[in-house]
Amino acid sequence: MVRQFENASVVHFAIDANTASEPSIPFQEHPFFDLSIEGGGEYECRNEGGGSCEGHMFHTYTISPALPDDLSAIKFVFKECKEPFQQPVRKAGEGK
Repeated sequence: MVRQFENASVVHFAIDANTASEPSIPFQEHPFFDLSIEGGGEYECRNEGGGSCEGHMFHTYTISPALPDDLSAIKFVFKECKEPFQQPVRKAGEGK
């Protein structure tokens, strides 16, 4: 979800664990994600934190300057990291 403001945008990144086979098992590790924006110019992406509970995880990012209203030329790239502000492990959605 993207929320637009005059001078910045806020992105909420939500992840649900695959609990179909093991509904009582939460995330084994709490992964961290860096966000970068491709297309449409240069943007600063700041991780504002996140949390998790019972198979649901979320991260919130502030992006400045504000993203355009038409996001068709924008690509959100999430890179998984073992710890905050570390080198990426992989992009979100890639296999291990």
